Amino acid sequence: MTINSDKLEEILLMRGSLNIYFDDVTDLIFSILEDLPYGICINKIVLNEFFEAVDFRFLYVNHEFQSIFNIQREQIVGRFFSEMHKDKSKFSRELKLLGKISSQGGNFKFDRYIEEYDKWLQFNAFSSMKEIFVISCVDVTETKKLQFNFAEVIHNLEDSLASRTTSLQETIDSLRMEIAERKSAEEQLLQAREELQVLLDNEKKLIEIKDKFINVLVKEFRDPLTVIKTSVDLLKMIPGRTENEDTEQIFERMHISINQLVESMDNVHLLAEKNVKLTLDNNQYEIIPLFYQIIDEVSEYDERKHNIIFNHPSHRVLLKTDKVVLQAILRIILKNACQYSDTDKDIIIEMEDLDNSLVFYVQDFGIGIPNHELPMIFEPLFRASNAKTSYGSGVGLSIVKKYSQMLQAEIHVSSIVGQGTKFIVSIPKF
Repeated sequence: MTINSDKLEEILLMRGSLNIYFDDVTDLIFSILEDLPYGICINKIVLNEFFEAVDFRFLYVNHEFQSIFNIQREQIVGRFFSEMHKDKSKFSRELKLLGKISSQGGNFKFDRYIEEYDKWLQFNAFSSMKEIFVISCVDVTETKKLQFNFAEVIHNLEDSLASRTTSLQETIDSLRMEIAERKSAEEQLLQAREELQVLLDNEKKLIEIKDKFINVLVKEFRDPLTVIKTSVDLLKMIPGRTENEDTEQIFERMHISINQLVESMDNVHLLAEKNVKLTLDNNQYEIIPLFYQIIDEVSEYDERKHNIIFNHPSHRVLLKTDKVVLQAILRIILKNACQYSDTDKDIIIEMEDLDNSLVFYVQDFGIGIPNHELPMIFEPLFRASNAKTSYGSGVGLSIVKKYSQMLQAEIHVSSIVGQGTKFIVSIPKF
C-alpha cells in the first residue's frame, strides 16, 4: 500500500493524540521511535502560493523530544509552529531550508540556543517524502559550555603571549640601543641569563613539588584503602557472621567501591609527569609472554571475572620495542574493556605478526561508545556520555594515545552502542 503525505499525516496525528493501535509493524516502528536516545519530531510543511515555506505542523514527537522541551505530546501534536513561536523571523533561514528539503529531499544541521529553556540544542532536519520532514534534536549544552570555556582559556593565553612578546621585544630594543656600551650590555645579558636559569630552576622545582604532591596524595589514599579492603575481606571470612542477602550486598558494594577508589588513585597517579614515560628503552622481546603477563594482572583485579580469550600465532613473535610502554597500552585498553562489559561477555584479544608490523585487536561486547563521541575519546579527562554511571577518570586513553605516538604506532577504534568496542593497534617493525 502506498502512503502519501496526507495518509501519513492522518496516521501520525491519530497515533499521537489517541494512541490507536494499527498493526504489529507500525506499532514496532513507533516503539523504536519512542526509545531513541535523542528527540524526534515528524512534521508537515506549509507552503504559500509561491511555494515558499511559511509554517509547518507537528505530526508526532517522541518521548525524548517531550523531555528536552518539557512539554506533553498533546500540547504540541497537531499544532503549527507559528502557534508555538509568534516571532517566526528568528527562524526565517531554517524555514527556507525546510521548504527546500521538503520538496527536493536532503538534510541540513544547525545549532541554536533556546533562551526559554537555557539550553543549546543541535538540530538535524531531513526529508525523504514530499511535504514531510523529520527533525532530530540533541541537548549539547554541556559540550557548548566546554567549547566556550576552552575558547576563553585560549583567548587568555593569546593575550598573555602577546603581552610577554611585547615585553620581550622592548627588552631586545633596549639592548640594541645600548650595544655601544659593551660592558653594560654584557652585564645585562649575564643578569638576564641568571634570571632565566632561576626561572627554569623554579619551574623544575614546581614540577617536582606537583609530582611529589600527587604521589603522596595517591599513597595517603591508596594505603588506607588497601587496609580497608583487606579488613572487609577478613570480615567476610569471620565464622558465625550473620548471613543474609542484605549483608552480602553491603559487603559486595563496599568491595566494588574500594576497588573503584584504588583504580581512580592509579589514574591520578598518571597525572604526575615523572610517571608518564617520556623516553623509549627499546630492546628485543618475545611479545606473547608479555601479553599473558598483562592478561593475568588485569584478570586478578577484574571484579566481573570476564573470560579473556587470547588468540595469537603459534610461533614466537619478536619485536624491538619498549616493554613498559607496550604493556601500558594493553593494560589500559583491557581494563576499559572489563570495566564497560557485563560479566557474561567475552573479551577477545587477537595478535597478528605481519612482515612490517605487529597488529593486535582488543574486542569487547560492552556498552559501546556513541559514534559522534569517538573522535574525542583520546582527549584528557573526556568520558563518553553513556559511561557516566561507571567510575573512571578519563585519563587512561589519553596515555594510550601518547604512548602509541611514542612507538610510532597507529591506533584505531570502532564501536556500536550496545554491541561493543574494538581497539586496533599497529606497531611498525624497525
